[in-house]
Parts: sequence; structure tokens; C-alpha cells
Amino acid sequence: MLYIPANKPKYIQSALSMQNKPDAVILDLEDGVPHDQKDSARQLIPEEAKALRSAYPTFIRINSYGSRWFDDDLKVITHCDGVLLPKATPEGVAAIISRLTAMATPIPIIPLIESAVGVVTAHEMASMKHVTAIGFGAGDLAIDLGLTWSKDGLEYGYARMKMPVDAAAAGIVAIDGVYMDLDDLEGFERDSSISRRLGFKGRQVVHPNQVPIANKVYAPTESEVNWARKVVQEYEKAALTGIGAIRVDNELVDYMHYRMAKRILDTYNEIIKRNQIKPK
Repeated sequence: MLYIPANKPKYIQSALSMQNKPDAVILDLEDGVPHDQKDSARQLIPEEAKALRSAYPTFIRINSYGSRWFDDDLKVITHCDGVLLPKATPEGVAAIISRLTAMATPIPIIPLIESAVGVVTAHEMASMKHVTAIGFGAGDLAIDLGLTWSKDGLEYGYARMKMPVDAAAAGIVAIDGVYMDLDDLEGFERDSSISRRLGFKGRQVVHPNQVPIANKVYAPTESEVNWARKVVQEYEKAALTGIGAIRVDNELVDYMHYRMAKRILDTYNEIIKRNQIKPK
């Protein structure tokens, strides 16, 4: 998910012409926009969202609950396909739900977990109506904890590991946060590989150079796809004869592995469909 500052209309055309496309874009009204430009940026949302939605699922990151911009930001969220709530709290998510209910316009909500309160209540928010994912924000969390962001992530390791668990328990997915060193693409790839192993299903990015790396890291590899196809084929064949555990390439395979293989293939097929590329 690529952030685009809503006060920079020139970036819209750049996003539309990107060769390596993100899965979605986020029009940003929060940290990417100076305080004195937030009102004018908000007025651009309908036109910007219309242009971007021709190519991408388009989300909007509004300002946090309790800020002086929150109520006005809610007035434009339905121009987009979903809304991200920074520094999320259950009260803030409930306010968005109330607004959507009043407008009879259900769109996905992604609370961003960026505070100590957010970490503690992450599962509660993940379980709320219209919430389809939770996002992690290490930078703001580090500030809330009186720490600093670092590349190894030790300062916020507990919170980062907790997010995929809270999301999975609620039946949704977790999206990892921004990697702050934009010039360190090797570090970004290394950190994203760790992120995927922790259970995150994607990542928020702020620079186009990070997009192809994220696309590669979070997508199933060719070997994973081949393994999944073989497992599904062999397991379904065995299940017809009443066998629930089999051997595939000298490894035990049971229903747990079958579910894992199906999930890999579902993810792969969704990527193929979204990007309209030739299957492997």
C-alpha cells in the first residue's frame, strides 16, 4: 500500500504511470500533509480518488480521532474504497462506524496500531464491524513509548509480533508499517522478509522504489506455489479414499498442510487476477 500525500496532485499521475504497481494506494491527510494545508488537501480528495480508483483500490488516511480535522475528514471518506485511522483507539473506530452507518455506506476500516493503547486494544479493534485489517506503525509507537525507531526493531518487537496474532484471532490480516530509511533498500527487503515470517500479509510504503520489493517479498514464491499445488492435488485424491494423512516429497502432509496450501494458492491466484499476469 503506497502513501500519496493528498496535497500533492502531481503525484497522482506518477502513481498511475508506475510500472511496478502497488496493491493499493493511500491518499494521506495525516502526517504527509502540513497542518496549514490539510483543509485544502481535503478538498482535492474527490477528484484525486476518482482518478486513482481507475487503476487501484484507493484508501484514505484521515487524521486521528480527537484531532481538530477528524470530523471534517469523515465527510470525504466515502469517495475512497476504505479508510485508515492513525493512532487508532476503539473509540475512534466506533466514531467511523457510526458515521458510515449514518451514511449507509459500509467501507473497510483499517485501524493503525501506533500507541501503547492501540497495542493493548488491537484485538478489540480487529473484531469491530467493518474492520478488515489492522496496520502497524512503529515510528509513532516508539515515540509513545519514549523510544526511537531502529532498523532492528528491538524497541517495538513485542508489539510487532502481537499484531498478526490479534488479526488472525479476529479473522482478518495484519499489514506492517513503514520502513523509515528510504535509501536502504537492502534493509527494507531484509526487514520485510522478517515481517512476512511474523505473519504480516503486506506493508505500507512511502516511496515507489519500495513497491517492487514489497510485491516480491509478500507474494508466494514459485517453489511455494509448486508445493501447494502438489499438496492440494495429492491430499484431495487421498481424501476421496478416506485417508487423512499422506506423504508428499518424503514429508508428512495432513489437513493442516492442506489448509496452508490452499491459502497459498488463494493468495497467488488473487495476485494473478489483480495484475492480469500469466500464471507460473
